[in-house]
Amino acid sequence: MPKRKDREILTTPTNGFFDFLSEDSDQKQADNGLDLNLLDQDDITPFDSMPDISLDFLDDESLPVLEPKKYDEFKMFDVRPIDLTAKMVGNLILKGEEKDINEALALVRKEPNLLRCKIRARDPLGRLVEGTPLQIAAMAGDVNLKPGVADEYLGMVERLIAAGSLSKEEVIEQLKCVTSCEAMQANKARNVYVLTAITRFGDIIAKTKTRGINNLEAMQLRCKPFIDQLDRDLYPDTETVINTGYIFDPEILQKTTEWFKANIKKFNGWGSRKSDVFWVNGFGKLLTRLSSRDAQVFRAGVGYLVKDGIVPGRTLNNRDGTSFFFNKQSKLGVTFYIGYFGIPMNRAWRTGGLWHDIEVYGKSYINRKISALQNLCSRSNLTAKMIVG
Repeated sequence: MPKRKDREILTTPTNGFFDFLSEDSDQKQADNGLDLNLLDQDDITPFDSMPDISLDFLDDESLPVLEPKKYDEFKMFDVRPIDLTAKMVGNLILKGEEKDINEALALVRKEPNLLRCKIRARDPLGRLVEGTPLQIAAMAGDVNLKPGVADEYLGMVERLIAAGSLSKEEVIEQLKCVTSCEAMQANKARNVYVLTAITRFGDIIAKTKTRGINNLEAMQLRCKPFIDQLDRDLYPDTETVINTGYIFDPEILQKTTEWFKANIKKFNGWGSRKSDVFWVNGFGKLLTRLSSRDAQVFRAGVGYLVKDGIVPGRTLNNRDGTSFFFNKQSKLGVTFYIGYFGIPMNRAWRTGGLWHDIEVYGKSYINRKISALQNLCSRSNLTAKMIVG
């Protein structure tokens, strides 16, 4: 849950704001919303004894000038202007729509040092991510998905490197946020937490009695306490700072499918209401936790990328202007999930093709990301540590 804001001492200013200095100050204090208990009474100087303020320094020739090249040294409340701009870039990257990406790149081209500022930004789910803009893009998994594509289809990591003209050494150092052993361990720990929650949900659904259940809605109603618990387990953590590993690793989807395949008999096969509940509510909710670039790929259909080599554009909007992702009104994970080719579905596939596609081709999608990082870092040991399957 979001943190509570600090108590505001001053509420609404009034024309008689400083009347608290008179004898009836207690009443004026209450009227003005000023907490005098927080002030040292001995330090309060009445207006009639305050010295006159000289405005002579406002002569144009004596006004202080901040040189543009030194703006980065000026601080307002210990925050440099360049850090504020870097924070804006981080937030734009995490939003991830084409217009957001173009705006972020324009800012970086104008001031490449933005890529050296360490800031905190929030994604559309409120998750807090810390690092440089390049590191934030990497933790969002926004890397190149196919060699040789046009610039607008490149990963944001690659586009930022080009915009900021970063050296190979600096790129390798910054990308340790996802490639180091420490980052891999942090990523694994987050994955284990989510996989534990989803498999626990699946085990309970598999044990739920289905006698008298004729449709998906009735089965969901019977399983509502378990679905609600999964919601709580997967609720985005808006307090913990993510500074290593992926914000949400799409490998979780692939591992979930592997688990379902190994336990399909518990669900009475693909044609059961138990399977439908697991895919709609379990797999569907996992999709809603993806970072924006991964969500864009799955919305368009990860199958078109893996099987046909089509890299999707940067949008989460459907043709009618609606969106399944980062939308409180969306029923993704409630009444439907998104299939391998981007089709909203409310039933588990009867042929078993879905788990095969996500299991096999899901590995291919994940390995595309790892290959991109390997190319960026030119480290032969990266593949051995990270490649799936």
